[in-house]
Amino acid sequence: MTTLTAVQWLMFMLASVVTVPVVLAYLLDNGLIVGVILVLLLEHVLLRRRTEAA
Repeated sequence: MTTLTAVQWLMFMLASVVTVPVVLAYLLDNGLIVGVILVLLLEHVLLRRRTEAA
């Protein structure tokens, strides 16, 4: 890893840390969106488990 890529990675991580709370706050303000995402994630996990068991 060169110095340039290490710096870019560090900047990306810092930007991610800053944006994650903003995104979470936005999603919490929109309860319907959070509910839909949770349902889709649960459905995906359940379908994956069913296909692995088969």
